[in-house]
Amino acid sequence: MHKQLVINVADHETRVALLEDGEIAEFYVDRGDDSDIAGNIYKGRVLRVLPGMQAAFVNIGLNQAAFIYVDDVFHDDFKEYEQLFEMESDALALMKALGSEKLITPIPFDEKIEWTYFFLWHHEGRRARMGASMMGPDYTQWHGNFEVADRFYMELVPEIEEIIDEAKKHGKTAQANKVQALLDDILNSEMHKWFLGKSDADEIAKRKAASAEFRKRYSE
Repeated sequence: MHKQLVINVADHETRVALLEDGEIAEFYVDRGDDSDIAGNIYKGRVLRVLPGMQAAFVNIGLNQAAFIYVDDVFHDDFKEYEQLFEMESDALALMKALGSEKLITPIPFDEKIEWTYFFLWHHEGRRARMGASMMGPDYTQWHGNFEVADRFYMELVPEIEEIIDEAKKHGKTAQANKVQALLDDILNSEMHKWFLGKSDADEIAKRKAASAEFRKRYSE
């Protein structure tokens, strides 16, 4: 009987097969201390993104690429970071609509609302983004999110409504209605509907519970 020992060694695994007359008689796998890599932290490079599955293959230096779902890394902090861009995108969409419907002039910064938008995007928005990127809670929240929201809801929206009213008075009803429709769509979206008092009961309860937990944690 002809016997042959075949050994295959990889970074994290050694496989040994005993062949007898060309047939596998015994087979062993030794993974040493690296048999379970779950929970380890690796620096990796994204190889391929699968948008339909909301997942990606990531090279972490092993024989096979790791597979990761977006929910594994996309936590609430990142969602809040994305929402900063969403609010700024909504503001930009409204400004573009005012321009395309000729409810503001093409001259830069000759109307108050253009200054309002610039402060929202360049000042408060930039502070929020930089604060979130650098994990600076004070600049993310109070000098960022809070002031972005204040500028958006308390200044930009009222100024747009005022422009709409003035446009209707001067016979630009069709143009004004287009901007109004866009504004209504934005304010009734999931992100902004709380401003109209349209939050779901579950969402209100969730926010109250989070607020209570926050007060409890930082008042003790």
